Amino acid sequence: MVISLPPHFLCGTIAHSPRYQLQVLMKVFFSVVFAFYIFNLLDIDKKGEIALF
Repeated sequence: MVISLPPHFLCGTIAHSPRYQLQVLMKVFFSVVFAFYIFNLLDIDKKGEIALF
């Protein structure tokens, strides 16, 4: 399913809406933190092989 939007819609929304920008940043941030948390849980058994930190 393809939703067609005018090109200026997305750019305008992000540029002129700090709240939306913050929302996206928070989602990205929490996704990264969550991913690192999951990887950490997975790497407990084989800490020597895969070290993220």
